[in-house]
Amino acid sequence: MYAQISLVGRVTHDVELRARTTTGEPYMQVGLAVNEGYKDHVHTSFYQCWLEAEEATRASKAGVRKGSLLFVNGQLSVVDVPRKDGTTRTVARISRAHWDYIPVGRKADAPTTAPAASTATPAAPAAQGLDDYSIVDLDEGDLPF
Repeated sequence: MYAQISLVGRVTHDVELRARTTTGEPYMQVGLAVNEGYKDHVHTSFYQCWLEAEEATRASKAGVRKGSLLFVNGQLSVVDVPRKDGTTRTVARISRAHWDYIPVGRKADAPTTAPAASTATPAAPAAQGLDDYSIVDLDEGDLPF
């Protein structure tokens, strides 16, 4: 059994694609900072995320770097990691991780100013029954509401 976890957080340091010495398989260790809580009770938790094989290669090609906002899904384990001074620290590790970018900011083609307000009053929509929604063409991205 294992614990599955999904997180949204920011990359804490620039990452580098590496290869295992025994197999040559690519991997990448990504530090992820996740803000948790609400209002005055916000704190940050840190996770080690291990991307392997295709996920690591994809992250390298996509340009994941410090500050990138990522969605990460993987297997959670809590491990003790030895430090250089001989002590150990407990780390939350996400292995077998899958990731994706979280889009932020505005689109490049978004207008920089608000459109002028229209003085015309829109016509009231006609009363529609539930069957009328079936005629809406959803392939163009329009929603019936």
